[in-house]
Amino acid sequence: MAGKTGKTGKPKKTKKITKRAKITKRARKRITKGARKKTTTTKKPTKTAKPTKKIIKRTIKKTKKRIRTPARQPKPSITTTGTGGMRVLLDANFLMIPGKFKVDVFRELQMFGRPELFTLDKVVKELEKIARDRSQDSTHARMGLFLIDSRGINIVRSRSGSTDKELGRIGKAGDYTVCTQDRALIKILRKMGVKVISLRQRKYLVRI
Repeated sequence: MAGKTGKTGKPKKTKKITKRAKITKRARKRITKGARKKTTTTKKPTKTAKPTKKIIKRTIKKTKKRIRTPARQPKPSITTTGTGGMRVLLDANFLMIPGKFKVDVFRELQMFGRPELFTLDKVVKELEKIARDRSQDSTHARMGLFLIDSRGINIVRSRSGSTDKELGRIGKAGDYTVCTQDRALIKILRKMGVKVISLRQRKYLVRI
């Protein structure tokens, strides 16, 4: 019998699929499935190494460059007598503002006069503890420790007890203005009659 003819009148060629062709097609499908499985396999997450001293120094340098500082910035007086300026007691979260929000709090404090800068030994320990962690605030805490050293901030010895209680006690006894971002602590300090300075809208300082 003659094969089927098309529109042109020529006979159409019919493809014969042999057994070997069927076997090769099945083998190709298996190979492609195996390749897909290999590509979709997820790699195990690598363990993050502990930050070394060199990495800590680099992060401090990077965060230091990001802080907005004027070309000529007068250094605040840190002597306890003879200046007649406002005495300021800095909390841990306040010292982390330059690294966290890129605000130069020392320039902002100049608007309230020539402040004498102080902090507690417990605040220093708190920053050191945060700096050792692998959290996001670790770099901000390192920046705070760097500023304590570079700005020559006086460290006041505190008694046994929580940091918040000591900030309130020393703030009231020594007529300090406490700089903090802790809302709960601000309420306690205001009840005690202690002056407070805090950051507003992540841009400027306000006396509360």
